[in-house]
Amino acid sequence: MEFKSKASLPFMLFGALAGAGSGLLSASLDSSLPALLLFLLLFLLAYRLTPIFLRLPPSQFPEGWSPVRALKLGFWSFLACWLLVWILVYNLVL
Repeated sequence: MEFKSKASLPFMLFGALAGAGSGLLSASLDSSLPALLLFLLLFLLAYRLTPIFLRLPPSQFPEGWSPVRALKLGFWSFLACWLLVWILVYNLVL
């Protein structure tokens, strides 16, 4: 498996977790702000934990590991999973 694919898997996992939490928060509260804060918190957590899940120190990543690199590799997969799961959970709860 390519490095880009491996690096996006933890982002997808955390995106799905954030989507489930966001869907529950949005359905139970009148505001979506806590859901968006959960999105940001879990994205930062995914950024920090991806090297641990891949069992590589950040210095051994191709092109290094930085916040900009994490945005390039994982943001879209995180966003897609988050949005899909958020919509599903929100509609199931309502």
